[in-house]
Amino acid sequence: MLSRATRFPVASLLIAAICGSGVALAQTGEVVSQFRVAEGEAGFQGPAGQGFAGSMAALGDLDGDGVGDLAVGEDGEDAFWILFLRADGTVRGELRVADGQAGFQADPAVSNLGFGSALATLGDLDGDGTLELAVGARHGGLKGRGTVWILSLDSSGSVVHQVLITNGSGGLGTPLPVFSEFGAAVASIGDVDGDGIVDLAVGAPRPSAWGAVYVLLLNSDGTVRAWTKLSRSAGGVVAGTLQFLDRFGESLAGIGDRNGDAIPDLAVGVPGYRPMPPSGMQAGAVRVVYLAASGQSIGMQIFDEASTGTNFGDEGEFGVALASLGDLDGDGGSDLLVGQRSSPVGPPEAWCLFLRPDGTMRGVQRLMLRDFVQPAAGSALSVASLGDPDGDGLEDVVLGVVAEAAFYRAELDDSPFLPPVAHIEHDVLKYSPGAFLVAQFRDASENNVSRWEWDFSNRVVPFTEPDPQNTFLIPRNSTITLTLTVTGIGGQSVAKLRIPLSPPTSSLFVGSGTNPLCLGLKPAVLGLPLVADVDTSAFPTTSAALLMVYARPRGGVFIPSGEVLVDLASPRYLNLLQAGSSPGPIRFTTRAIPLDLAFIGRQAAAQGAVLDAQGLHLCNAVRLRVGF
Repeated sequence: MLSRATRFPVASLLIAAICGSGVALAQTGEVVSQFRVAEGEAGFQGPAGQGFAGSMAALGDLDGDGVGDLAVGEDGEDAFWILFLRADGTVRGELRVADGQAGFQADPAVSNLGFGSALATLGDLDGDGTLELAVGARHGGLKGRGTVWILSLDSSGSVVHQVLITNGSGGLGTPLPVFSEFGAAVASIGDVDGDGIVDLAVGAPRPSAWGAVYVLLLNSDGTVRAWTKLSRSAGGVVAGTLQFLDRFGESLAGIGDRNGDAIPDLAVGVPGYRPMPPSGMQAGAVRVVYLAASGQSIGMQIFDEASTGTNFGDEGEFGVALASLGDLDGDGGSDLLVGQRSSPVGPPEAWCLFLRPDGTMRGVQRLMLRDFVQPAAGSALSVASLGDPDGDGLEDVVLGVVAEAAFYRAELDDSPFLPPVAHIEHDVLKYSPGAFLVAQFRDASENNVSRWEWDFSNRVVPFTEPDPQNTFLIPRNSTITLTLTVTGIGGQSVAKLRIPLSPPTSSLFVGSGTNPLCLGLKPAVLGLPLVADVDTSAFPTTSAALLMVYARPRGGVFIPSGEVLVDLASPRYLNLLQAGSSPGPIRFTTRAIPLDLAFIGRQAAAQGAVLDAQGLHLCNAVRLRVGF
């Protein structure tokens, strides 16, 4: 893959990349195909309400047509959807389940707020031919204690039987703390106690404290026979290991028996986890908890930056979502899909954790959601595995992005691990000749990569995150050199990037030579006017100034304070001319930027120009970034 900078000719910023040798092929855990499902897309009619795709669960073939179906949460509306799927993954039919709909009747004495927060398929608990589905309502119950419903669904998706589990109900005798958010996560974990009935783990992350997980040993009617609480003060080896604000139990996944004792074990997301010693950054972690037949924890492993050697990014909340996968890498142990809320380049991210049969980690693979998910940093993310419903040998997963009210269905590759091939992509964010350059770098390496080391020469400690940003203080006509070393299961590779800097020149536009610095742009905010100043002081015979804003410009990379590499025939969002009879700053204040301005993004830019007695003079370009 060529870097963004090497795909286009650049006159003023020459990029030379030296990459390690190797063959770039699809790799285990990479997304090889995907499509989006949203209201009006891929057969789904909706409407998709608040919180749509915040949770998901594969239902198996509910309606008997030979194709697996899917449950999708919509907790902002206290509901969830059952989507009946075609073999190609598109939606053939849909049913919304909420209070008073599809046979479900909430208890009027108990709040149902957040119904649909979490979903887990339990199979047919009582052997009556109906599917049991666990549904969490994390803000329900009395004073936000939370609730879980066990719903029995017929082949149409309608509810034919229901059990409420909450404080003092459904066999749960233990008192739940106020605002514990019991039901924020649910997971079918297999038969823990050996009675032949599938059991259930329920997360109660309680954001204001440490969090907890309840292992519920179920009866065949869906009620609770016994329970164990895993917390900072109870539940075996977990006790005493949690940090304040960990949010232990925000996500859960059953992972089968990982320590050879024939008792299924559990993966727990801890997105509030901070590195040791505790810092203010919620980097996140995943804990693999080994269970006894009673539900007590008898062993534990933690996957975080320190233990894995992989930097998942500060404040990324790694572990906010979990799903158990099949054995992608063929080592005899099922693997794990882990979501994080945000990444340094914007969108949420998901990772495959390749687990050995004993639950230790072999390596990771980043799914690179930035390639197809809209850049909404901090969006809630949900994940679920569908297995291999189309029989092509590739695992299908679904990735819910709440900010888009959509989910993506993706296939994950299972090719053997090859040595990584290092590549670098980057965007210049700010550039002042002879002064500084700020750039966002992105790892674009091929094949499996678990670790990164960026050597920017001007830093004592290298960056170890996959997509760092760096500021260089530079003299004019100097050269920046940086090195990326990537390490994966298959080996190591190195890429070098040299950026020789010289004054920007052009023979393409009026006034051949360096484009003068005249355009200043205020921060762009959705819903507010765009404010820009064009300084005409260098043009004594000024008659007017021009402001051009390109929504989707063609032609390459924009270098603020220098050359504009753009086809002037590109579509323009704005094209404003303002008279100015004397040299000096001319201010432009545009109409409010529409809240639905979807085309403002990584390639948008503003261009200044001045009209004088000699004609049109193009000034510098400024990358346009819009926020809230």
